[in-house]
Amino acid sequence: MSKIKKFRDWFASFESRDLSPIVCSSSDFNLDFYSENFDKCIVVNESGNIFNRKVEREIYGIDNVSRIYDHLVPTTNNATGNVSWKTLDAIKDAMNSDNPHMIINAIDIPIPESIILFPKLLDEFAAENLIADTSKTVGNEFVDSYNRRCGLVYSMKGSLTSSHIDFGCANYFHIITGEKLWAVSLFTEENMALFSNCDINNLSFHPSERLPERTYLFRLKPGDTLFMPAGAIHTVYTEKTTEGFGSTLLPVIGGSIILRVMQTDGFSS
Repeated sequence: MSKIKKFRDWFASFESRDLSPIVCSSSDFNLDFYSENFDKCIVVNESGNIFNRKVEREIYGIDNVSRIYDHLVPTTNNATGNVSWKTLDAIKDAMNSDNPHMIINAIDIPIPESIILFPKLLDEFAAENLIADTSKTVGNEFVDSYNRRCGLVYSMKGSLTSSHIDFGCANYFHIITGEKLWAVSLFTEENMALFSNCDINNLSFHPSERLPERTYLFRLKPGDTLFMPAGAIHTVYTEKTTEGFGSTLLPVIGGSIILRVMQTDGFSS
């Protein structure tokens, strides 16, 4: 059985479970809620996915970003303080421009109280004909580069990531077409103790029986955006028809970027 089929079968077998992460409507998603729940929950709305690309939300708090990132973010967005939605082609054009102001202004993702930095997380997921990132992960240390700080994650179609952790900041992913399956276990003492004893180099699917605490499954469809807190153990399968993009968040309350990854292997069908 292929690793991808094994993961999809496992996902389907547990998808009917009554898993109830903390629920928050978009109108209630504010700095206080974010501060209280950032490191301990996945925030979803009543339909099971957080927000929608059609929701218009102002992104603010730009002036609160650490001074070392001044050159990466604009003080205003399109002279209005808002980030306007562009097409995926416009995002690609902005990426190819090497202009962080264009990149910031090319995206409209409703993340109040947060700054979008667009780090490219894993080299394996850089789609062909998009901006390339030549930096590497060395000895599990995250190697810094312009593209890692100002890039976008384009998932390889038909790919499955091994279970891994992105430390240092929260993540989001937005779906345009197709579906994306996420299995996420939150950062708890028991989960981390069990995960630390896994052979992560050979772990090709989410270890559900080993990580019983606060494990959630998400089937993202077009228009859905998933936000995930820092430290969450996650496995992601991308359908062959999926188009989407994602990144990490630099929250005003945290001020950190990704520092380390435990697993960067990718598997293609």
